[in-house]
Amino acid sequence: PTDNLLDTLNHFQTGRSHLALVTADPDAVERAWETDSKIPEHAEPSGFLTLEDIIEEVLQEWMLDEHSRQHMVHVLQKAAKAT
Repeated sequence: PTDNLLDTLNHFQTGRSHLALVTADPDAVERAWETDSKIPEHAEPSGFLTLEDIIEEVLQEWMLDEHSRQHMVHVLQKAAKAT
């Protein structure tokens, strides 16, 4: 939770991942993964952050991807049925 967008973007650019887990205690999560044990309750993920999320925030523009298109079609179909 202390990393800013630029720090996270720089981490993503190392090529290791394009998905970040947001937690109050990253060290506890890492220890749990290393020991193949349960993530402590206080460190359970509060969310996830993707490279796309960062790009959208930096550009201040919503990116329309395949999932977004499918969701939009579903919403529009549902709205058409309701009228």
